[in-house]
Amino acid sequence: MRITENRLLGMGTQASARARRELFEAADELSSGQRVDRPSDDPGAWARGQRLSARLTESSARGVVHQAGRDRLVETDLRLDEMSDILTRGRELALQLSNGTMSAAERAAATQGLAGMRESLRAAMNARDSNGGYLFSGSRTDTEPFDAAGTYFGDTVMVLVTTDASATVGVNVTGSDLTSAGGINPLAAFDALTAAAGANDVPGLRAALQLLGESGDHLAFTRSQVGHRMGLMEQASEIREDQKVVLAQGLALAVGADDLSAAERLARARSALETASALSETLASVLRR
Repeated sequence: MRITENRLLGMGTQASARARRELFEAADELSSGQRVDRPSDDPGAWARGQRLSARLTESSARGVVHQAGRDRLVETDLRLDEMSDILTRGRELALQLSNGTMSAAERAAATQGLAGMRESLRAAMNARDSNGGYLFSGSRTDTEPFDAAGTYFGDTVMVLVTTDASATVGVNVTGSDLTSAGGINPLAAFDALTAAAGANDVPGLRAALQLLGESGDHLAFTRSQVGHRMGLMEQASEIREDQKVVLAQGLALAVGADDLSAAERLARARSALETASALSETLASVLRR
């Protein structure tokens, strides 16, 4: 079979083109770190990569939700701590006022300070989160939970965050836990304390002191629950981060390039291109004679 001069030149040109394409692909693989960029590169590996990539995206989205839930619990704990501090100061003052050596005038003079404590307590109970929503309104985050009289206008809905396939964690404390429905009423306790101080009612002061103590104990218990939930959220985040590492490693194995193999492929492609170019030049030179 006779091969024409044009055919020889064409074969040399095709070989050079293939070598250039292989060099480009090898260089791209080494620089991008990706062995599989499209289904045609490796259908099976590309499909596995798509599944793993989707799971990574889902994990990242879940991480955003986890962080938001944990942030809300941290903000809640800070406000509960603020409330506890106000109740502690209120109990200390109530203890002084219930002392038999205090005069009626001294007790009456303390009512203004007690009213200020009560308003500071209500402000903490009406605190907003970093997004502007009320922390203690349940699901009604756009509704101020407590009015001036201490009436609760939120709901009892617990905001839940899914931590894995079968578990959820509550990331809020509803204001109903801070009212008589929850077994305490710190605002009412301050009201009782202020009224007893104004009326020079020592038995009333002692009764209010007990109410403030019960409210403080309940807040301490609530904070312990919040701390436990924060721990669960932290644990879920750590597990999710570990899973992300495994998924990322699986993705790299499925579609990623091995640096050594990619470098070797690039060296072979360069050598092939040099050979093809030299062959084309030799053919052209021979055929010109």
